[in-house]
Amino acid sequence: MTFRISLDSSIFISHLTDDVHAEAVLTALTVLETMHAELTLPLLCYAELWTGVELLPEEERSAAPALEVLTPQAFLARYAPAPRPDDEPA
Repeated sequence: MTFRISLDSSIFISHLTDDVHAEAVLTALTVLETMHAELTLPLLCYAELWTGVELLPEEERSAAPALEVLTPQAFLARYAPAPRPDDEPA
């Protein structure tokens, strides 16, 4: 069975701002990735994230994440820990 899960912008914001939920969010996304869940980000949520970046003061924009990081797959590829050998599918 394939899980299809639509992520909210708050998932990315939690990690990017390193709030109290950031570690739990990353853990949950890593589990979903090992389950081969199909993760999507609705266009509206993507727009919310980019609007937030665009509204940052000019001096803070260079530290903002690049556009490609704001996709579920790129987020996991960049921030999720590498799978351990015992986590590999059989």
